[in-house]
Amino acid sequence: MRAAEMASRPISRIEPEDVSTASHHLRRVHISLLDAASVDGRPPTLTLFVIHIHGRGTGRAANPTSPITQHDMRDILKSGRGSARDGFAGLLVLPPLHFTAFTRALGKQCLSRIKAAGVDLMHASDPISADALQMHTTLFAPLFLHGFPSSAADFAPQLTHLISLGYGILAPNLLGYSGTSKPHDPQEYIWRTMSAHIAAILDAESLEAVVGVGHDLGSWFLSRLYHFYSSRFRGLVFLDVGYAVPGQKFDVEMINRMTKEMTGEERFRYWDLFTDKGGVELMDRNVESVVSLMHASPEVMAANLGPKNKAREWVAAGRIAQSHLFGDETGSYFEDKVAMFREGGWTGPTNWYKALRENMSWEDEKNMKKGLEVSVLVVGCGRDEMTVGPQRHIRLLQQQLTDSMAGGTVRDGLSGGLTGLCSFNCDYLRGARVHLHKGDPQIQTCSQMDDAFIVRPPPGDDHRDALRGHRLPTDLSQWVSACVIHGIRHHEAFATSEVQRLCSESHNKAISRARNARLIMSNTIPNMASDDDKPYCIWYPDVASEETYRQLAKRYPDMRYVVGRACAVAGYAGLYDELGLLPEISIAEEARDNFSNEGSKAIFDTIMRQPVCYKILDDYSRSSHPDRPTSPAFMNGDTAVRSSLDVRLGLDKYQDWGKHYFNIAEDYNIDETSSEKTNNEELAPEHIALFYTPLLSHLPTTNKDALILMAAYEGNIERYVRLRRPKMLHDEHAAVLRGIYHNTTFAKWWYLQEIDPSSRSIRAAALARFIMVNDLSHITPSSPSKHQVPAMIWWPLIPEEETLKELVRRRPDMKLQVAMACIAGDYRALWEDLAPPPCSELWDQARQAQTRSWPNSPNRNYYVDYLEQHAKELRCDIVDLRTNSECEDAAVRNKEPTTTWLDSGIYAHDFALMNSNPDEDVYSTTGQANAASWELLICSSEEMRRRAREENGLRLYDD
Repeated sequence: MRAAEMASRPISRIEPEDVSTASHHLRRVHISLLDAASVDGRPPTLTLFVIHIHGRGTGRAANPTSPITQHDMRDILKSGRGSARDGFAGLLVLPPLHFTAFTRALGKQCLSRIKAAGVDLMHASDPISADALQMHTTLFAPLFLHGFPSSAADFAPQLTHLISLGYGILAPNLLGYSGTSKPHDPQEYIWRTMSAHIAAILDAESLEAVVGVGHDLGSWFLSRLYHFYSSRFRGLVFLDVGYAVPGQKFDVEMINRMTKEMTGEERFRYWDLFTDKGGVELMDRNVESVVSLMHASPEVMAANLGPKNKAREWVAAGRIAQSHLFGDETGSYFEDKVAMFREGGWTGPTNWYKALRENMSWEDEKNMKKGLEVSVLVVGCGRDEMTVGPQRHIRLLQQQLTDSMAGGTVRDGLSGGLTGLCSFNCDYLRGARVHLHKGDPQIQTCSQMDDAFIVRPPPGDDHRDALRGHRLPTDLSQWVSACVIHGIRHHEAFATSEVQRLCSESHNKAISRARNARLIMSNTIPNMASDDDKPYCIWYPDVASEETYRQLAKRYPDMRYVVGRACAVAGYAGLYDELGLLPEISIAEEARDNFSNEGSKAIFDTIMRQPVCYKILDDYSRSSHPDRPTSPAFMNGDTAVRSSLDVRLGLDKYQDWGKHYFNIAEDYNIDETSSEKTNNEELAPEHIALFYTPLLSHLPTTNKDALILMAAYEGNIERYVRLRRPKMLHDEHAAVLRGIYHNTTFAKWWYLQEIDPSSRSIRAAALARFIMVNDLSHITPSSPSKHQVPAMIWWPLIPEEETLKELVRRRPDMKLQVAMACIAGDYRALWEDLAPPPCSELWDQARQAQTRSWPNSPNRNYYVDYLEQHAKELRCDIVDLRTNSECEDAAVRNKEPTTTWLDSGIYAHDFALMNSNPDEDVYSTTGQANAASWELLICSSEEMRRRAREENGLRLYDD
């Protein structure tokens, strides 16, 4: 079978007798299918695609179809052929029915001699002749892990190339794909479970170590598989998606916000389609359209896959791209790919996305090591419009992860699809030898790759050169541009160098604005032809002279308010008075932040003496609106004051880049090294009173993020609307859901807002609150859709029995929720009318056994007896009868656990609330907010707070 034919056929169709003449060095290539899960007796889980390299024979004439006998094996051992002494090891492939018999017949002593001779034993799917003694080098075999929507067969060009170099290869169809099992429960797709599958394959193949090669989601999988079984890897290769550092929850919404801010478009909105049940059903109805979009040209993919609702619109319309990377839709590759997903469906492959989006592996991931202790190769595609490109991953890995690594891009500029990546070959396996040989650590790649990098570069790498203002990098994608902006702002010579030409040619006006800001701060007023060239922040990192700001305001009158802001930083009270500005609140906050400067204090006093203040400058959007002042306005913590710009995020904190709501200098606070000060400082002890006292018109100088989260958590409309920022904080969505469930007015207010479809959980939470107060006016037989109804409708309030009866009449698809509410309210009459079939959700709800003290203690009642009796009649195990995992999460007894741990302070960092709940998420989202530790601190006396600060937190009542 030729490589092209291999690539065009699903892996499950490759038969054991298929033979390839890929290289004149090989007699033949045997392809077998192995049931890896048979190792532990479980049903078939993985279909394994194994290529064995058949080398020299045994030196005797043999019937090519006759199986190897015990005598043959002993003859081989006596002759020494295939031994490790000539640089080769042997691999004897035995049929599964004969494997146990052969090993028993050979005996322990003979098996020891086999192992000592470097011959491995394994079983295969058909009898292998004596001519099938494997001769392969001692180089580590590669383990290929495909991504979406691929299969093992897509690696065929790579396999053929590596076979010609003498490698054995493992390339499994991963869970959910092709002939592999396809569980419907996303929980089956957690990293630990799938990693165990791969480990079982390695064990079955008697492979102690391999080189992992991951593409797309396969790269993410490899990033976790390595940490579960690090001793099994001698090198890692990441194709188009780099190493995913563990230790932080996955947040696709944050990624979309970042990509929109960087490129103007969200890049990952197709996740909404992939993780929505209705979306997956739509994909199953239009398989050709999905396959076409996922293999379209980079431009078509960028326009129709990433932006909001575009992927859904494409698939719903049944569109087919005019051209694909593999040809047109009549080609065999397209037809076979469509056939594979039409047969297997999209549920399995998209469950990878669901498990990742909902952070189902978080308990395993949160304590994983971040570093890699093997060699790494990163390969990306120059014209891939969907991913961030290889350079970012390479630089990040260089800074913190490995001792030796290489990376590069595909020179011909193919897209990031596996079809494109497989058009070239490189020596992946050399990466495995870097740690074994103490010489030059650089990994050389083949001629079809360029720009190889070492993990410990000299100071002249792109990021550092840009930050230091030494030179412009050749790659200005992603975060490198932010480093360039930082370098321009900090180095006048850099701003007046080749940067000037770049500003005239680049569409990225942020670079031009940074240059103009630097010139102003260096007391040179630049020519700024358009508003896009005018900088917002002209006081960081330096301030200009008072005269420079005066002339700037005269030349560009529309910049008077940002000049006034600079006066508040520098203390130019005289110039401020000359400008004749309205009393503007961000200028007031800036002046208050620089109160030690007499001039700044004078400006603050001048503004505060006015009867009313105005809002003209907007730090979130970096815009000035002198023609549309808002009044009255108050100091509300919405200003990125000068001291906040001292928070710097070095390359060691790349995961925080772009996450902050302020970016007035347009460099994302990126720097060469990180500052000790962070954006998540402790709320000052004297400001804890802000939680339980009425807010003043003007907020004191503080970070209000904790106040925002608590207002959302409590459902306090007045506080929340006043305090919230234009985009939600990390934990804010979870806090809002909790507030909606506990506050009817907050639920009503949110229900009337324009809610992004991706945040439909907010609308579902509002409906849950309405149901709990017995309002069904927003629920009809067809609206909302079955995927937008709430899962929990009985806590913290229980609706009346009549309400539930009407609800299930209108919406039979909510029968499970109504039945669970019947248990909570003890509505036996309605329960008997429903006659619900037994399932694990109802079982958990009835038993309410999830307690800390007695986790296995049964709670006998009418509902437990009912479920046990009906399960017995059906001859089924209730625990295995799950129907809606979202409802099951809400069946815990203690839905909002409290704590006796008194923290030393309040911090509004990521997961401050979402990580504090030890149970499942009762609101059926990606994380439940729980402010128990904050509430305890708020209630505590000043003396107890002081003790907690001194002891860095303390356990109450712990004798």
